[in-house]
Amino acid sequence: MKTTLRHILFTLVIGAVACGCVDKFDRYSGDFRNIDPEGWAYMSPLDFSPAKVDSIGTGALLFSVRHSNLYPYSNLYIEVDIDNNRDTFNIILADKFGRWHGRGIGTSFQLADTLYRSISLTKDSKVGLRHIMRVDTLPEIEQIGLSFIVDK
Repeated sequence: MKTTLRHILFTLVIGAVACGCVDKFDRYSGDFRNIDPEGWAYMSPLDFSPAKVDSIGTGALLFSVRHSNLYPYSNLYIEVDIDNNRDTFNIILADKFGRWHGRGIGTSFQLADTLYRSISLTKDSKVGLRHIMRVDTLPEIEQIGLSFIVDK
C-alpha cells in the first residue's frame, strides 16, 4: 500500500512537471524503470527509446533518479550510450553536508538533471544507461527515468 501510494504520487508529480514545462504532450516523452530492490547491478544497463517523433526531433534529454535517504554516496556516475556514442555524467545528489538536492516525500528523493540541451534523436534512437560507480551493485536506487522534450 505504501509503495503504491508513493508510485501514484511520483507519477502525479512527473505529470505536473511535464504539464508545466511544455504546452503540448506530443512534445514530451518519458519513461521510468524500477530498479531491483537488491540494487542496480553494473552489468544491468537500462534501455530507453525516448523519442516519440515522426522522423527526427531536436530537444532536451533529461535524466531522473529516485533514491532512498539511505543511498550511501553524494553523487551518481552514469554512462549514457546514445546510438553507440558514449558519454559520462556525474550527477550530484547531495551537498558537502549530506543534504539531498532532490525533493521527496518521506524517505524517497527525486532529482532531475538535463543531460543534453539540444540533441537530435530519431524515432529509432536507443539510449542505454548504466551506473559506473566503484561498486558492482549500487544500493538504494529506486527508479531511473529518461525524458525527451522536443523543441518547438
